[in-house]
Amino acid sequence: MGVIRKKNPETVKWEIYGSTEARNINLIDVNDNFQEKNVEGALREMSDKIAESIAGINAQKDALIEHSNTLAKHNNLLHEHTASIEWLKEYGGGGGGGTGTAVPTITSSFETNAIVSKDEEVIIPIFYSSPNLGEGTAYVMIDNVEVAIISGIKQGNNNINIGKMQNLRNEVSIYVKDRANLLSNQLSWTIIAGGIDIEITFDDTADYYVTDMIYMQFDVQSASTEPITMHMTIDYDEYEIECNNGFNEYLFPELSVGIHKITMYVTSGPYSTETFEYNIVIVSSNSLYISSNKANNSNSFPNFSAIFFATSTSTPTTSFPL
Repeated sequence: MGVIRKKNPETVKWEIYGSTEARNINLIDVNDNFQEKNVEGALREMSDKIAESIAGINAQKDALIEHSNTLAKHNNLLHEHTASIEWLKEYGGGGGGGTGTAVPTITSSFETNAIVSKDEEVIIPIFYSSPNLGEGTAYVMIDNVEVAIISGIKQGNNNINIGKMQNLRNEVSIYVKDRANLLSNQLSWTIIAGGIDIEITFDDTADYYVTDMIYMQFDVQSASTEPITMHMTIDYDEYEIECNNGFNEYLFPELSVGIHKITMYVTSGPYSTETFEYNIVIVSSNSLYISSNKANNSNSFPNFSAIFFATSTSTPTTSFPL
């Protein structure tokens, strides 16, 4: 330990005069802030007061976090109430009170029987409500097959993207499970993608003799129960041909030697396919025909280029001065 020594003039010896230890150093406490009147005791009292202050600050911090969490819960409730008010404004309220176990519910303004294009991504709006706070999980089924599980369904308005429809006629269903694993009601829709489709197996690059019987086979798939009609134009003559839902075969009328432009499309009720265009080349033993798959209505041909087919039943050398 450290001591302070002083020489005694009477004994001429070094005697202990004081100590450097904190407990042995007196403290001059003018404002009477400390109970202990030495440096060590005062430091100990200061340490205790600092620890008490830190504990108080931590307690205030915990209380602030708790208040913040409570405020977030209230904000969520306010958002849910706001969404409920918006839904009531749009769809209306009413009805009497009832009894029974509260379960989650979903509603939608999406049309029960909807028609969309074949390449369109279908987005179904739903309004989700549950007595249990928190988000839910949506389950999407198409033709009774579960195709998607979508988490993060908030209470209120949601838009569910179920993608492009793979079939002509699609039975779509959605229900939601809340955080307590309670199931909502199930909503169902019939979604028609395109409405009508046609697949044509016809070789428009082949050459046909004037004596040939020309058949065109095609398959029609329609979601409508109304009659199916093919609208065909051969050069300038128009035809309407009744078709079956499924396989069809059409025999072209007799065509003269030359190139004939064919356009066709199929309708059934409100549905219509795209328009198809072909050129049919009818040849004889002494004729040459050039058929292009692109129309050009210009009278002048600067830098002219075209994709064409040259057809002849004879074999002489032929030049094309273009």
